[in-house]
Amino acid sequence: MVPEARLAPRRAVIPIEHPRLRGFNPLDWITMAYFGITGIVLATGLDRIPGGVPLLLLHVGIVAGIALLGFLPRRGNLLVQFFRDTYPLWALPLLYQEVGILNQVVWPGSFDHVVIRWELALFGLYPSRHLAEWFPFPLLNEGLHFSYMTYYALVPVLGLWLYLRGRWEVCRVFATTVMMTFLTCYLIFIFFPVEGPHYVLPRVVPENGLFPPLVHRVLESGASRGAAFPSSHVAGAVAVLWMTARFERPLVPLMGLLCAGIFFGTVYGGFHYAVDALAGLALGIAISIAGPRIHSWMLRRARLEPLRIRFPDRFRPLMTALWRFRRPIRVRPVPPRDRSVL
Repeated sequence: MVPEARLAPRRAVIPIEHPRLRGFNPLDWITMAYFGITGIVLATGLDRIPGGVPLLLLHVGIVAGIALLGFLPRRGNLLVQFFRDTYPLWALPLLYQEVGILNQVVWPGSFDHVVIRWELALFGLYPSRHLAEWFPFPLLNEGLHFSYMTYYALVPVLGLWLYLRGRWEVCRVFATTVMMTFLTCYLIFIFFPVEGPHYVLPRVVPENGLFPPLVHRVLESGASRGAAFPSSHVAGAVAVLWMTARFERPLVPLMGLLCAGIFFGTVYGGFHYAVDALAGLALGIAISIAGPRIHSWMLRRARLEPLRIRFPDRFRPLMTALWRFRRPIRVRPVPPRDRSVL
């Protein structure tokens, strides 16, 4: 006779958080590796960087701070957990500004002459100078510059959306992939600085409309010179689009339209060479494919299984009312046991 325990119905397995509540996640390791590399660059050029010693000490302090995060619990307050899982993404603007300092340590000057040769070999002209002349349409000009501006909102909007929906592990994969994309671009900027056509091939652009003058003011106040190849705008947008297609398919049409506008807008506005945009496209696709795999591999190395987190009950009424496209939770039915053995 079969024991009663074996005849008891199976309970549905409820996804839970990682069994190890403390320790490093893949994003921590990637961020510490980046600060380690840039710290070495700083150490080799302290005499050429104004304020290089305080900056180097800041790098050391940041690595030490990330090491202390390993003792921060993974559960608890939602805001603390969100910061724990996404904190490097909020530092990307500061890291981007630092690139303009570090890229003059390894190679003083720029490699625009190399990229210009590639541009002429592929196209025979400068698309960054001629696209706006070929298509001088005010509506197109506004739309492409608007798309260029939305680049700054793509990452936080999708990241917050995933987190509020309770898809915490998906948000971690998204953060790892996007961070790898941007940090790879930044390392290329440091070791292969390219200023771009905005500085090398200036053109007279009438600042008419709403978004073109706004974009130019942002560039004049916060652009980092030497950060053109590959286009981090295109690479980051492609990574966001790829993650959207994988995890939030209802948002793909909107994200695809914005990403296409960013791709063409970087060249149309004269901010990047066409080669920069193509290189950013290739890099974004490559890291979007490799990023989730690297994330899972690093979790396995740390003996943490990537678990799927269900939609949290405390957010269900609110988020269901806000968004009707929430994916239904499919529960695999348990096949009935054959009791003929009794």
